[in-house]
Amino acid sequence: MFVSWRANVRYNLYRQTRKKLANQLFFAKPVFVSGCMEVNKMMTEMHSVRMLDVHPQRIYEAADFAEVQNQQRGAASKSLESIMDRVQSLVETTCNDVQKKVKTCEEDLNNTNQETQLHYGRKRSAFTDSKKGKSMAQLREEHAERVRDLKLAQREASMLTDFIRLVDYMCTE
Repeated sequence: MFVSWRANVRYNLYRQTRKKLANQLFFAKPVFVSGCMEVNKMMTEMHSVRMLDVHPQRIYEAADFAEVQNQQRGAASKSLESIMDRVQSLVETTCNDVQKKVKTCEEDLNNTNQETQLHYGRKRSAFTDSKKGKSMAQLREEHAERVRDLKLAQREASMLTDFIRLVDYMCTE
């Protein structure tokens, strides 16, 4: 009996930890997954940019070597700037998507509230009873689902600052 109780306690702790991670991880949120993967791909591209142009078989004069390195640094600077511009546009796109999702969920919830008020507010007659729309239970379920969606969207919107900070850390690494 003690063994099964202990196993249940451990399993409940595991479930709580899993739920907490699922709520906080960017890779567990569909909105952030593609952005994180793209940023990671851009960072590997950034790491592959050559900063120095050194050929061991070639003998350089000091002035020639400095000129070749300046040209290489200029080319590397342009490619790094283009990568950072793409990262910035990706972060802006992700932020806009999350904000649109919150706005859409709020509008859906407001529309549902108006529908519910119209449904409950209209007078009953033989005509309206024969053309019933949705049951009260179905309206409640839809309302609860929209409230859940709104809370999820707001939670994702609150994660935007952490997402931006993560991308910044990845870029400066």
